[in-house]
Amino acid sequence: MSEVSYLSSNGQPSTRSRQANSGDRTTAQLRDIRQKQLSHVLYWRFFVNLALMLIDAAMYIIAGATVLNLRHEATPLYSSRFNFTIDSTVYLIIVACFWVWSLYVAGIYHRHVMGDGYQLNVLLVKGMVVCWVVQCAFNYFFNLGLTLTSLCLVVIAGWLLTMVERIVSRAFITRSRRKGAYAYGTVIIGSPHGIGRTLQFLGQRRQLNYRPVAVCPIHLNPDTGLIEQSTDHETLREEMQKNEGCQLPVLEYSDHNLAEQIIDMNAQTVMVADELRRYSDNYDIFSVHMESFGLEIAMLASAADTSNHEIQVRSIQGTTIITQRLAQYTP
Repeated sequence: MSEVSYLSSNGQPSTRSRQANSGDRTTAQLRDIRQKQLSHVLYWRFFVNLALMLIDAAMYIIAGATVLNLRHEATPLYSSRFNFTIDSTVYLIIVACFWVWSLYVAGIYHRHVMGDGYQLNVLLVKGMVVCWVVQCAFNYFFNLGLTLTSLCLVVIAGWLLTMVERIVSRAFITRSRRKGAYAYGTVIIGSPHGIGRTLQFLGQRRQLNYRPVAVCPIHLNPDTGLIEQSTDHETLREEMQKNEGCQLPVLEYSDHNLAEQIIDMNAQTVMVADELRRYSDNYDIFSVHMESFGLEIAMLASAADTSNHEIQVRSIQGTTIITQRLAQYTP
C-alpha cells in the first residue's frame, strides 16, 4: 500500500491509502481510465472551438452585410474575368470562411488561447491582416466588382465585431473555469517555494488553461542525488494559502505510483516547478512514468534549465528535432 498525503482544513497533514499499480488495477486498466479522461478533454475542446468558429463567422457575415448595405453594394457581384455572378450572401459566407481560417492561422483557436488570453487582441489583429490579404487576392483573381474601400471596411468591421464577441466569450469562459470547466487539471510538483511561485504564476495567467488540482512537494537529497518527498508541510501550507487561497490535496512522490495518483485526481498535466532538472536520471525516470500514461509534462523556464530559450519541437521525415533559441522581438 502507498499513501497519499492531504492537508486538512486546519493545515495539518492527514493521510489516506490508495492502491498501487500492482494492486487491484493493472496498467491496462489505468490506461483505459486515462483514455476516457483524454476523450472527455478532446470532446469539450472540440465543441468549444467549434462554437467559437461559428460565432466568429457569424460576426463577420453580420459586419459584411452591414457594410455592403450601407454602401449600397449588397447586389450580386459580377466576375468580369470568368463571366458569372455570385450572390452577396454566398460571397459573405465564403469570406467568413476566410476569416475563420485566418484566425486559425493566427493561433486564435490554440488550446491555451481559445476564447481567452492576454495575447488574444494581438492575434486578432494578425488574423485581420491575413484575412485582408486573402480577401484581396480572392477579389483580384475573380475580378469581382467590389470596391477596395468596401473590402477594407468589411474586414475592419468584422474585426471590431469579433473583438466585442470575444469579450463576451471571455467572460463566459472565465466564469466557467472558476467552476472547473474548460481547463486542464494540473498537478504541480516541486519544492514548497517552487510550488508557491507556480501557483502565483498560474493565478496571474488564467488564459493558460492550467487549473491546479493537487501538489506534490519534493526535494533533492544532496547525499544520494535522488528526488524524495518533502516534509516541509508548514511552508507548503503557507505557500498554498498565500498564492491559491485554499489548501490543495498533497500527493506523495513515488517513482512507482505517482502517475496513478495523478490519474485519480483527473489531471491532464504535470507541471514541474523546480528540483527536477532536465537531462538528469531523476527527470528521465519521472518523464517515462508520466508519458507512458499520456500525461502532459509542462516545465517553467527556470526548471527546464534553458535560460529562457524558446523551444520548438518538429517532426521531419519521421525524426523528432528539438530546437531552442533566445526569444527575440520579431517585426
